[in-house]
Amino acid sequence: MRLSVALIAAMAALSFTAHAETAKWSVSVAQGKQNFVNPAEVRISKAPFRLIFSGPSDFGFAVLASVDCTELKPLTTPELISQVIRPTNIIVEGDAAGNRFLSVNGEGAIKADDNGAHVWQENQETSTHSFQSFKVDARKQLTGTREVNEIVLSNSYKDSATFPVANYPRNSVCLLVTGLPPVGRMAHDSPKLISIHFN
Repeated sequence: MRLSVALIAAMAALSFTAHAETAKWSVSVAQGKQNFVNPAEVRISKAPFRLIFSGPSDFGFAVLASVDCTELKPLTTPELISQVIRPTNIIVEGDAAGNRFLSVNGEGAIKADDNGAHVWQENQETSTHSFQSFKVDARKQLTGTREVNEIVLSNSYKDSATFPVANYPRNSVCLLVTGLPPVGRMAHDSPKLISIHFN
């Protein structure tokens, strides 16, 4: 999996040396009529669900997922996060409409140049984005919805299997979600750890 040259350059240009004012953004786990905003832990059915992101319209979001939170809990600073969410680890996707999957790393896969992470955002130059639903209001606040119908369970780029959510062989997924401010500001704004348990 490889990033476009433009995205690699943009990621590389992000500064990790000085804290910028944090922006207000949120992520929700939604299923049916249930909507859990910024949950530390949530229990849902083992069925398709949605991740709903809200924040400034020029923000992107990085998502690093694992089978549980053990390997994600120590990633408490942007510097530590940037060691495992790297330009070379970002999963390349095609048309957003067809990308209804979440890549989940197996035990021991959270390490530099091995795990896979998602970056979901709008490319303002081409007016394309990574979401199934994407809206920006008059206050320039975005709401982007990512649907999860499948889980790709991956121990490395060469060892992965895809399951409908209902057939996912584990009972949990842990998400490390970070905000990605525009180039020139500190990346990995306000990291959030979400433990999802399936009934």
